[in-house]
Amino acid sequence: MKPVACALFGAIVLAVPTAATAHPERPSYFPNFNTGTKSFQAAFGAPPEYRASGPAKVVCKADSRERLEQSYGKAKKLRKFRKGRRKGAKRYNRRAARYNSKIRKSQRDLRQRLKLLKECKFEHIQAAVDAASNGDRILMMPGVYKEEPSRANPEPDPRCKSNYVDDARGAPPTNPGGFLTETVTGKRNQVPSYEYHLGCPNAQNLIAILGDGPDADRACDRKCNIQLEGMGKSPEDVYIFGERSKLNVIRADR
Repeated sequence: MKPVACALFGAIVLAVPTAATAHPERPSYFPNFNTGTKSFQAAFGAPPEYRASGPAKVVCKADSRERLEQSYGKAKKLRKFRKGRRKGAKRYNRRAARYNSKIRKSQRDLRQRLKLLKECKFEHIQAAVDAASNGDRILMMPGVYKEEPSRANPEPDPRCKSNYVDDARGAPPTNPGGFLTETVTGKRNQVPSYEYHLGCPNAQNLIAILGDGPDADRACDRKCNIQLEGMGKSPEDVYIFGERSKLNVIRADR
């Protein structure tokens, strides 16, 4: 699988199986590998950098506001400083200053996120990905994301039944975990091609970010440099829940 320029930042928990067995894969190449001449071209691209600003799609759940206020401690109050010469006042005031600094930051972060929450237009991450353009950020507000519309897609998907290729490893036909969709007796496993994922993105993937359109080259020309960012205070605030419903929780591919 060739990764598209996609980055995960911030507080996000992915609910995935603790152990995974090897499974057949389609043939893959480095992005700068010419399959015709069997040679490498000049290297290109760079690791994505974190972006704190720019175009964004906001995803949220019905309880995102409640979760934000609970996480950032809406009821916490600033400590009052002790006057002058009381015993231990100086030491207490130093601690109070540090504490108040943290509380002010939490209050500021909460205000910013509540303001951002008003811009939410998506309930599901995949819907935000589908609407995103190159360079967009996808900001996920606190909540549990089960991606129910993605789960409703069948696997195998009959719409893409012709888009299979031989397993790159040349392994004999198997069906680990029930995820492989078609085998041919006496031949290699038949595994989904890139075109399969492009035509039926949520057959095997809870969230699919596919960066190359239906053209002859392998250059990323859409959904490039997409940034997924959790907007919670801790990793437990944004929870992507797979429950083994799909082979991949997030697939970033081209």
